[in-house]
Amino acid sequence: MADVSWYWRKLVHLRSFLPRGTLEVAISGRKLQLNKVYMLLLQQSKVRFAKVIWCSLSLLKHRFVLWQSVLGQLLTRDNLILRQIPLDSPLCPFCEIDLESHAHLFFHCLYSQQVLNKIADWLGIAIWPSKFYDWITWMDGRPKGLSQQIFFVALAATVYFIWLNRNSCIFNYTVFSSNRILCLIKASLKARLLGFTRKKLGILEKNFLDSMDQL
Repeated sequence: MADVSWYWRKLVHLRSFLPRGTLEVAISGRKLQLNKVYMLLLQQSKVRFAKVIWCSLSLLKHRFVLWQSVLGQLLTRDNLILRQIPLDSPLCPFCEIDLESHAHLFFHCLYSQQVLNKIADWLGIAIWPSKFYDWITWMDGRPKGLSQQIFFVALAATVYFIWLNRNSCIFNYTVFSSNRILCLIKASLKARLLGFTRKKLGILEKNFLDSMDQL
């Protein structure tokens, strides 16, 4: 009975993601085909956030890492454990407190929070949702103007450099300070955005570039 109750709650929860008519497509006879539900969810997610992540203003390598992180496909230590790959430790290499996962690495780790707070202070706006599972919904609800694209470029760069620093910590036994990561993110954005003439940018973008001139 407990399993039936769990499945029923999950099916009810699907109503918030898929319209009734769409969900009925996954029903064959009186049975719900979970593989079809999965594919429908993938199609919904692709429409909702793919264009935001694959913004041409962002560097390709930053887009790729952000895409993998949103889908939970980076080889964090919890994913390595699922693949039965032996590890010296399952803990986050930064804080060594909790199991390393996407949710921990990009939202709960004390080191990453320091980086995120510095980025938010620099931009004058919080560019991060509060939870990992809110990431897709948060992206779907953001305005798509040039100002917002700049914030998404910052988000992609931040994810990339946190992941790069994580790999350096594991394989090279070196960790950049949060201030150093902030400087790398600033330099990356500055180089990317200087291709846009200031005449093409609005007041917000001009102020944004002016702030990067202080690097």
